[in-house]
Amino acid sequence: MSDYKWYLLNQLSWSYAFDLYMGLWQPVPFWPFFMVNSGNSWFSTNSYFVQSMTLITLVIIVVGFGVSIIIWLLHEFNK
Repeated sequence: MSDYKWYLLNQLSWSYAFDLYMGLWQPVPFWPFFMVNSGNSWFSTNSYFVQSMTLITLVIIVVGFGVSIIIWLLHEFNK
């Protein structure tokens, strides 16, 4: 159980970062199109820097969470 708690803590931290990011971004989807706009005034600016940092941060969080799941699965099945 000593190693397992660190894998769970890793997944918990990535999940919390994703929830915090989505809470700050407040995405508003345009159904049925694959587009989204921010409900927050900071993220909805026309600045290229803000838009690119928003996307880069989201990709980093999603990839980090995916890697944490893969590491957890490798630990589970290699006991």
